[in-house]
Amino acid sequence: MTANAGNTAAPLLRADDVVVEYPRKGLPPMRALAGVSLEIAPGEIVGIVGESGCGKSTLARTITGLVPAHSGSVSFDGTAVGAMGRRRRDPGLLPLQMVFQDPNASLNPRRTVGAQIEEIVVARDRAHGVKRARRDPQAAHEAAGALRRVGLPDRAAEKYPHEFSGGQRQRAAIARALAARPRMIVADEPVSALDASAQAAVANLLRDLSREEGIALAFISHDLAVVGALADRVVVMYLGRVVETGTVEQIWNAPQHPYTRALLAAVPVPDGTGTRPKALAGEIPDPGSPPPGCRFHPRCPLTTDHCRTREPVLLPVPGTATADTAGARVACWVAQDREPADATA
Repeated sequence: MTANAGNTAAPLLRADDVVVEYPRKGLPPMRALAGVSLEIAPGEIVGIVGESGCGKSTLARTITGLVPAHSGSVSFDGTAVGAMGRRRRDPGLLPLQMVFQDPNASLNPRRTVGAQIEEIVVARDRAHGVKRARRDPQAAHEAAGALRRVGLPDRAAEKYPHEFSGGQRQRAAIARALAARPRMIVADEPVSALDASAQAAVANLLRDLSREEGIALAFISHDLAVVGALADRVVVMYLGRVVETGTVEQIWNAPQHPYTRALLAAVPVPDGTGTRPKALAGEIPDPGSPPPGCRFHPRCPLTTDHCRTREPVLLPVPGTATADTAGARVACWVAQDREPADATA
């Protein structure tokens, strides 16, 4: 079991019933998040998984303030996370950093990597009342240190983003985030655009930084194999909702939701048997017009009449909570084995 599995400390980040909608011309708005609640404790690594289009990236951008919530609330260490303005972000949110799938989304191609990291150092110190010049020697020293922490040489500070490989560029983006002295990093598909060796290296780097420095990590991915090797706890999303949560051991050894089971069945297992993974049947419905009842019921082999008419809520899985480990939760009538009228949130 990983070190912080089921961390029961007070949450560092909290999202409560968050709804995010995107308007569509001539169509109902696309509800990318339909009432998502999430808590992440200090130093905890939480894997957020699901198919493309389930709302993972929207959740990442909402909890970091890049996308406004239509309703609900997000807070980080007691500071409300609202939509970021054009130029300024609340200084209290500087320790909440994001690493994107494409590092070019955060790295300026016209400036050296060192200059961009120094800029974060200066902004961080100014937020604490310490004034520095833009080309301060101490900022340059810290930039070099951040690059070393992610396995890049000091001379990397003088290079531009296009001079790096994909894996090196992602390391530079992580170094830039580290310069803020983060308490939490939200990593949105940070390895999916990399080759296999770079994927493993970057994923291990994020895990080691979290373990060694106590940085909370929200690791968003469609690759359950990577999440299984990295995370303490897993949040499974489907069509804008959380359908199951639990420790890695709970999810891998005793998945409760049929969608979670289908995702795990689709993970290749290098056991030498030649067994092919099972592709998940069906397509994700239109988020603007979700099916009634359980959103997964059109693709579920266990569907009952209750599933077609009433949407289940996320409830504890009996027998999974311990003194040190938070229990698993699932939103599924079949797994809960109860009538809709008996369910309470």
